[in-house]
Amino acid sequence: MGVELVAFGIKLFMTAASTLVYHLKWLAVMQSAAALWLLWLYLDWVPHMHAVVNNIRVATQTSILYCAVLLLFLGFLPGVDVHDPGAVAPSFKGMTPDSKPAPAFILVDARQVEILSRCCRTWIDADTLDEEAVALAETIMKVGMAQLPSNPYVILLYASFLIDVQQSYQSGYSVLQQAKKADPSFLERFAIFSREQQHTQKSAGAVPGQATDLVSYVELSRNLRLALKVHKEALMAIRMFWACLVQVRLR
Repeated sequence: MGVELVAFGIKLFMTAASTLVYHLKWLAVMQSAAALWLLWLYLDWVPHMHAVVNNIRVATQTSILYCAVLLLFLGFLPGVDVHDPGAVAPSFKGMTPDSKPAPAFILVDARQVEILSRCCRTWIDADTLDEEAVALAETIMKVGMAQLPSNPYVILLYASFLIDVQQSYQSGYSVLQQAKKADPSFLERFAIFSREQQHTQKSAGAVPGQATDLVSYVELSRNLRLALKVHKEALMAIRMFWACLVQVRLR
């Protein structure tokens, strides 16, 4: 019982540290020390009567220690400037429309595209963006679209950039239609719905930002399903009606 209580306390400490400690190096040291202590605790005391349970526990704690050591290695890895998130963005400056995207930087997910584009946010004053930074962000977006053409989040990101940053509403909503065909998730469909609602309100002269909450989206989806069901039943009724008309005799 004492070993399990100490182990529970160590796990509680690791959970609290991952939530409260924001410095990567301090967090890596704490997690590695706690994982090593937890592994030594089970190796030294062997608290369970059955060897299989002890082996499973030791293997689990070893995997946790392995992850903690990887975090420690990443935190203290030399040659990586973690305080310069925009270090990759300048590699896109010399690109032309005919350049291939792969030599600049290989993007593996939509999160990298968003982080790189956000690093280009530069203001001349409180209301004016730097045009060169905007052009660089657009280049990064296009590289992301070229390398991840079927990712709906990247398409949404580019559509939002065209609408909010470049004020190109028609181009942005045209790109938004591509996101519908890219098999978006539930949250991505909600984002598309919000953008379309804003476009509808802007076209109608209403104040943007109204009726774009999740409740409205769920209600609209429910009404759409009901409308499709009624429409299908109406088509079936019309089909049966015309099928009856071509019959010579009706029962």
